[in-house]
Amino acid sequence: MKKLIWTLVILVIVAIFGGRAWWLYQHKQTDSNVVKIGLLTFDTGLYAEFGQALDKGAILAVEEYNKSNSGIKLDLVIEDGKGQAKDAINAFNRLIAQKPNALIIGGENQVPPVAPMLKNIPAVLTSVTTLGFLKHNQDNLMFLINPSANNVGYAMGEYANKKLNLKNIAILSLNSSYGKESAEGFISGFGKQPIIWEQFKDTNLTTRDQIVKILAENPDGVYVVGHGPGFPNAFKQLKEQKYTGVIMSDYTVADEDLADGTGIYFSAMDDTNVMEYVDAFEKKYFDRFKEKATEHSKLGYDAVRVIITAIENRGKTSNDIKKGLMDIKDMNTFFGKMKLNNNGTSEFQMTIKQLQPDGTAKIVKE
Repeated sequence: MKKLIWTLVILVIVAIFGGRAWWLYQHKQTDSNVVKIGLLTFDTGLYAEFGQALDKGAILAVEEYNKSNSGIKLDLVIEDGKGQAKDAINAFNRLIAQKPNALIIGGENQVPPVAPMLKNIPAVLTSVTTLGFLKHNQDNLMFLINPSANNVGYAMGEYANKKLNLKNIAILSLNSSYGKESAEGFISGFGKQPIIWEQFKDTNLTTRDQIVKILAENPDGVYVVGHGPGFPNAFKQLKEQKYTGVIMSDYTVADEDLADGTGIYFSAMDDTNVMEYVDAFEKKYFDRFKEKATEHSKLGYDAVRVIITAIENRGKTSNDIKKGLMDIKDMNTFFGKMKLNNNGTSEFQMTIKQLQPDGTAKIVKE
């Protein structure tokens, strides 16, 4: 009887500890197949609306992939840098403490302070559109999935010169690196200096004073570029001042809620070959969050997708992901077909569009 009892006790102990060992083994196997992605966002502050949309796009992409039974699970860790240097550094340190395999960095102002801290972890940049980030990219760890402001501005400037036959151009730009680089690209494409160049801050609610100065020079075309409260108001105020010349911008005009943007020309990426991809995403996004997708939610989604592509091409480690990102040569994104270069820049096919009375955009140059 005692022998039987001891036998049962031993069997129970083996069952408990054997089961625990098996669970630990299985858990270890699962953990080894988890790829952690850190998202440095800007959920609070001046551009909180954009940061929150970025998060949702990334969350949707992760949820979709984790349902795909690929054998790899993504773990998205989100930290709010508030769009400011000091807060971005603190948020970045919190992300790094969790040992991510790859990073997504949103917010143009957040890149310079954290770039020197990357240390072998590849980062996809969603909000940066200026080539100034290259000076921070000595180890080729940062990958820009937006077209550069300079290239987009150049396309509009070239069209203004060769197709619209404009002679005297004025520029009204945001005084950030983005606004300046887009304007400089426009000037390069146009082939001559503007007769006047006015700037505005992203906190400006109006650009009326700058517009009065511009119209005094009687330009036949005005290039307006930027974002923030003053940006959509600039188009409205140009029309209020009875300006009848050509109004131009770049693809950021599509991000803004223009009361009447009819007739505005803007340079953008050729997305004609990816419309099915765009339409499918917009439906999935609305079903998941009960709201309309924005450019930033699309960027969040694409950022995760390029990391997924890199993982599938090369592997799960940070070094694998870096190499996989460099492999991307022809990928569907919301901006069209994208190629990532080894120095972190991206290339897209450009086009020129014009806003129509019904709010749509018509391609006027392939």
